[in-house]
Amino acid sequence: MAPVYPLGVNVVIARIGGTLYAVSGKCAHMACPLFTGALDGYTLTCSCHDWRFDIRTGRFLDAPELGLAIYPAKSEAGKLYVIEPLGFKFTPDADLADFLLEQEVKLEAKNGIPFCPCQPIRRDRARDMQIVCPCIPFHRKHFDAMQRCWCGLFVHQDVTDPDSLPQLSAKETGLE
Repeated sequence: MAPVYPLGVNVVIARIGGTLYAVSGKCAHMACPLFTGALDGYTLTCSCHDWRFDIRTGRFLDAPELGLAIYPAKSEAGKLYVIEPLGFKFTPDADLADFLLEQEVKLEAKNGIPFCPCQPIRRDRARDMQIVCPCIPFHRKHFDAMQRCWCGLFVHQDVTDPDSLPQLSAKETGLE
């Protein structure tokens, strides 16, 4: 069992009998980190208050109406993929992804937040919080029109050639 942070989402993954399972990394009770808990068979127990979840379904075993978000996961060529339900993925351009992630790390070290590397930080908290990477939830209509985020780190899950995608302003997409 291990914590991972695909696209900034806190997720716990576990492999049981050759099958990968991925659930929210925060307990539904008080958001305690679940990777510090125990896994016994398919039962994931939170180390803070002993809440127990079925890692296959995310359900809280003592009250099935409560639970954790679950994420489809797969392993290909030695790499783990947690399939994000928001419909985007890292760009297949590995050099661009590496460069942009390095810039994000620098921005987070400097500002304490992983800001989008292509957007200016204006020291206006309300506006700046809309460029925390991934910024897609804040600019969903624009992302859907372009099939990529502003900087190109993320593309629509069906994109194979990000160089063919247009870079459109919000005005060009009718969003401004």
